Amino acid sequence: MTTAEKRCPSPIRELKNNLAPLQSFSPPKPKFSTDQIPDLTGRVMIVTGGYAGVGKETVKALLQHNAKVYIAARNRQKATEAIADLKAQTGQAALFLELDLADLAAVQKSAQEFLSKEHELHVLFNNAIITLCTDSSCEEV
Repeated sequence: MTTAEKRCPSPIRELKNNLAPLQSFSPPKPKFSTDQIPDLTGRVMIVTGGYAGVGKETVKALLQHNAKVYIAARNRQKATEAIADLKAQTGQAALFLELDLADLAAVQKSAQEFLSKEHELHVLFNNAIITLCTDSSCEEV
């Protein structure tokens, strides 16, 4: 390394040096597992975006512990497929609740639909993303 490089390191070199200790970092072992979830009979849950990924796994864990779970999503087909898959895995059926978080009127309609079916909500898992679209591109937020 030249004297000039020592006095004025490049931003990339500096970033690499700062991140080097993190390369050997690994998260600690979890202290909680889904086996520790108590019986959720009588509990009503909503999982937004519950038809894929972390949301689907959340729904699965809740169903395995007897919760009544609504998958709130805008894509009925994906939700229906996930509900069938989860029923095959758990023996319990989740329910579909149509919800488009990018449309305030649709959010209100979804809330009214939920309230027509249930008198209370015990837990809301905010898992969904919002997709913002312009004429030329879409971006997930």
